[in-house]
Amino acid sequence: MKQLIFCTYLLLVGHFSFAQPQAPIDYILFYKTCDSLNGLKKIAALDKGLTQQLNQIDKKTPYHFFAEALYFIDQNQFQEAAIFYQVGLVRQNYYIGVNNNYAPNEDWQYAESMKSISAKKLVPFLQSNPDNYLQVLNLAIEYCEKNDYDFSSKLNYPDKYQNAINKLKDLQADISKNKVQYKKDWEAERARLVAKKV
Repeated sequence: MKQLIFCTYLLLVGHFSFAQPQAPIDYILFYKTCDSLNGLKKIAALDKGLTQQLNQIDKKTPYHFFAEALYFIDQNQFQEAAIFYQVGLVRQNYYIGVNNNYAPNEDWQYAESMKSISAKKLVPFLQSNPDNYLQVLNLAIEYCEKNDYDFSSKLNYPDKYQNAINKLKDLQADISKNKVQYKKDWEAERARLVAKKV
């Protein structure tokens, strides 16, 4: 069950990019940044500013969530980036489910490209602190449950909207249940990336 849920999540993340090749990440420096950020106070609840930003992007196509995540990454605001990224996964998954013409159109291609680039840093960042990962998922789930996706209202397809949220809920429950094993696996992956520097 654990592997199935996480594989489903990886499919959501995406493994390809239509953008130009990115420079290799210096994972030694990257994880030092992660460790520093993990020592800071975490976002316990979405403040008015972040909520308003999410509300504005809720009026747009899914790729804008990943574009905003990339902006926050460039500012070393990984916590904010991770929240926009997770909400973006819900929005995109829902929109694909209700719009047969969305994939693989241009917006979908942009979204997949930005999602892939964002994930290369955001996923290792989240995996460096499982408790924070769970909190980010909780904030994204809470936001999506309380706020409609104005660009394509949940009122039209409430079941599909809830199904998109449930994918994050399943991931959250799985990480929570198997946190010790995930922590061990992610620490091993961190060691591999630092050694290989890919």
